[in-house]
Amino acid sequence: LADDVVYHHDAATVRAAGHVRTTFPASQLDLEGDPGEDVVVVSRSLEYDQEFGAAIYRGNVRYSDPKHTLAASELSVFFNEDNDVTAIEAVGAVELVILETGRKLTGQSARREVATQLVTITGSPVRLSDPTGNVVSGSSLTWNQADGTVSVAGGTETIYYPEEAP
Repeated sequence: LADDVVYHHDAATVRAAGHVRTTFPASQLDLEGDPGEDVVVVSRSLEYDQEFGAAIYRGNVRYSDPKHTLAASELSVFFNEDNDVTAIEAVGAVELVILETGRKLTGQSARREVATQLVTITGSPVRLSDPTGNVVSGSSLTWNQADGTVSVAGGTETIYYPEEAP
């Protein structure tokens, strides 16, 4: 959906502008959850090129799926020849929130590989914070969504508030 959509059948491209909204099944990203749950991406513009295998959203991009939200300036979605999503890349003031835990990951760019379920965030600094105020930062962060582990590299700094016993 958008205010203005132009589809070029011969070139298999779509250009959309103004209040762009795309919805597709969460199962395309190998996300756990109910089969009927969706991924929603909103932005100011969209360029899709089937031959190149990419959709690029620009301008105040907001992404949400059953377990996460993401905000960025630009979001690129990459497809294989079968039109399956293979990777998602976000750039520009990236903020990824894990809804279940409230953890927030921030940086300048992020990339998720669908096959490996690895999310890599880079920037200076990247930060992982939780609702209790704990923070870890560095130059890059890799989150393994399959097992929930996070590794931080490059000049790391940690601020940890231990739970106090009553």
